[in-house]
Amino acid sequence: MTRKKDYRLTDAGVKAIAKQSTHTKVTRHGDGNNLYLIQHPNGSLFWQMTYRYQSDKDLKPKQKTYQIGIYKPAKQTIDSAFKPEVSLKEARLARDKAQALLSDGVDPTEHKNYEKNNFEQKDLFRVIAKSYINERSSTTPKNVQKLHNYLDKHIAPHIGDYPIASITAQDVIKTGLEIQNYFEKQGKWTADTTSKCREY
Repeated sequence: MTRKKDYRLTDAGVKAIAKQSTHTKVTRHGDGNNLYLIQHPNGSLFWQMTYRYQSDKDLKPKQKTYQIGIYKPAKQTIDSAFKPEVSLKEARLARDKAQALLSDGVDPTEHKNYEKNNFEQKDLFRVIAKSYINERSSTTPKNVQKLHNYLDKHIAPHIGDYPIASITAQDVIKTGLEIQNYFEKQGKWTADTTSKCREY
């Protein structure tokens, strides 16, 4: 049986996919060696790796999916200044690292979750962010308080308890969407506040 060729996608080809009209159903574009670019009907594109893994509790290997990261958020346009959140090269490297874990008998998804859940308090995003705000001596007390409000009310409820090294671009984008949804439900959504929270 002939093995399908790896590295079937190119940077230009992925960008061309991103410019296409959105499909009515989820579409997978294979790069080979279990790496896929997933095209969602909402316009987003993200990377996944499929794999099989058998834990001590499983009678046989299970088909699983490892989420690598986002190439393009739903509402982002493709122009000359566009840069992917996770490029094709970065996705391949992440896939290779995940497969190395599998070779050692480690489930990459469980490993990723473990890294997020095992940390010291000083490594939390919430702790580091508060320290960062308090050290901004060049800004006014009013702006310092505004940053604390952004953190405590809008950002920390979503990623405050994550160790900072584990936070991904996907986490930041998801947090931004949650903040946007909050303001929309309150009937007072502004793009400015959501943008400032995401940048911070």
